[in-house]
Amino acid sequence: MKRIHRYTENAVYHCLSRTVHGERWLDDEGKAVFCKSLHKVAGFCGVRVLTYCVMSNHFHLLIEVPARHLRESLTDEELVRRFSLLYGEKGTIYMPVTVKKLKAILLTGGAQARSWRKLLRERMNDLPMFMKLLKQRFTQWYNTSHKTYGTFWASRYTSLLVESDAEILRKIACYIDLNPVRAGVTEDPAAYPWSGFGAAACGSIIMRESLVYLSTKKASIDTESDYVAYKQELYQRGAFAPDQTGKGGVIPAEIVCRVVINQNQVANGIKPFAENFSALLQCGYIMGSRAFISKYCSWAAALMGRKKVPQLASKESTDIHCLNRNLR
Repeated sequence: MKRIHRYTENAVYHCLSRTVHGERWLDDEGKAVFCKSLHKVAGFCGVRVLTYCVMSNHFHLLIEVPARHLRESLTDEELVRRFSLLYGEKGTIYMPVTVKKLKAILLTGGAQARSWRKLLRERMNDLPMFMKLLKQRFTQWYNTSHKTYGTFWASRYTSLLVESDAEILRKIACYIDLNPVRAGVTEDPAAYPWSGFGAAACGSIIMRESLVYLSTKKASIDTESDYVAYKQELYQRGAFAPDQTGKGGVIPAEIVCRVVINQNQVANGIKPFAENFSALLQCGYIMGSRAFISKYCSWAAALMGRKKVPQLASKESTDIHCLNRNLR
């Protein structure tokens, strides 16, 4: 199935992928390895991880992918740095060259250097390549460590193009970070280390900065106040019953009260997720304001080979719309 991608400018995506048959193969060790691989592959590809959540049979990502043309301006030093981050100083059997050898090749120049630059750059600033590397590397680790073989992931990932609006991004990020609470795995999202917020609560500076970036859209030196603001919004949203039937997890009132400074905000400020919010994240193509989606409706219809321009699938009180996969 075709996906909606923006290559000419920075783009934010919500991505989701599940294990085969929904099997709960991701134990604590697997989740930790996946998180480690996520940051390595993201660093290599130039992708910013805004937040994430790794569950026992699926994962959610909210990521920002830079415009594709920006990779052409990457210096040789940056290419070597990223290579070392993902493949190590000695390379791997899938990338059989050492960092020292790669430096020599790029320094010498010529056809071989151009070939290596092209090979590395084509793996950067690209959502499909990022997801391919991430899922393949984890599958290879899992099969090796568990002495098994075959497919780990059920199918290709789903991706939702999201407008780079602070309110929309925070809402999706909160939904992702509240996954373990909704599933009844924990009552406090800070106690789940395999999520963006959980990692930030455990001291990850990178994830604290990423959660701040959701609202500020820029790197901030003093991230504490913005991080606290996101934390309070997260706990307020977690105080509401989930939008999915059969999901029973909410953050207990006593935990919310310890975090939220202004208790009136719980009742009058943050509203619960819409009833169909989870379905929109998993089954949509584009999410954002009416203007944002309208901008891409005709293009999306042409990409999908549809004759008619699709209609908006939903409207919430915050004026968030979604272009549904069920294009008519």
